[in-house]
Amino acid sequence: IILSMSGMLEITIPGYTKALHSQGDAVLQEAKSSDDPMELFKVFFLTPLSEIDPPKDSNGNPKRMMAFFDAVDEMICKEMNKMLILLRDGFPYLPSFILLFVTSRRNDNILSALSAKHKPVELRVDSNEQQHDILTMLYRIAQEHGDTSFSWENLEREVESKAGLPKGSLNEKLHQLEAPLVASKRVYDKVLVAERKKDSSFDEMVDSIPMIKSLHSQLTQPSNNLDTTYAQARVVKEAMGKHFKDRWGDAAIIPELKDRADAERKIEDKYFGKKNEIKDIFRCTIKFSSFKGVFEGWKFHIFEIQLHLNAILVAKEEV
Repeated sequence: IILSMSGMLEITIPGYTKALHSQGDAVLQEAKSSDDPMELFKVFFLTPLSEIDPPKDSNGNPKRMMAFFDAVDEMICKEMNKMLILLRDGFPYLPSFILLFVTSRRNDNILSALSAKHKPVELRVDSNEQQHDILTMLYRIAQEHGDTSFSWENLEREVESKAGLPKGSLNEKLHQLEAPLVASKRVYDKVLVAERKKDSSFDEMVDSIPMIKSLHSQLTQPSNNLDTTYAQARVVKEAMGKHFKDRWGDAAIIPELKDRADAERKIEDKYFGKKNEIKDIFRCTIKFSSFKGVFEGWKFHIFEIQLHLNAILVAKEEV
């Protein structure tokens, strides 16, 4: 993530590239090979950003920039711990023109790390009492609209109807989502254009992947006992993790099993206490530099696995 953000800074902040490389290639390579996240942070963030003038807008006025980290709780456990160190011990000491914005589901470790140097705002929803939470409903409705050409007025009326809100209470309130949705779609479209240029068979490969949908009632664990599910997940992790590493090496990211407290919270919040409906106690990611790799990876895997195109991962970080 740090190296990816560094690449973005080279494009967006004048003087950053010169300040970064003035440290010498040996220093940069040593930081990349270090296991210490703070060493990487100091070399690629703290030192170069501290040596340059704040960026300016078109009128010559100083402007501020934001480092945005979304869904920190979804990071692989080992990588998340490194990121928490940086959020606690690194980012607070960046120049004042860099702002930090972090989002996460409720997680005690994340909350504790952020509270050390920041003042996090905690928003909690008791889903047992508010199963029709408007944000959850909005997400489900938005999934039914494959593009951004739908009527925001109709969407607002549908949300009001399904959430039991007074008619007109959401007038113009959801329209503010249009800009980030359009921006996100634009970034992903750019990636797709680039992939089609790299491989003329891109659309053919996409069309040849069968879309198999199962009812939610069919996607359940064989046991309603969470201890049993965790025991099964450990067996799957050991067996499948070895297969993935043997085939894809470092491109296969095999994280630890989902934190037990997080799993229990998700069962309560998302599955309303049904222990056999949680599906991501064991999960892994396989990264590919081309869609052809994703396509061949799909042919290999036999259960739910995240297959990611590197360009899409970069796009996700940008939006």
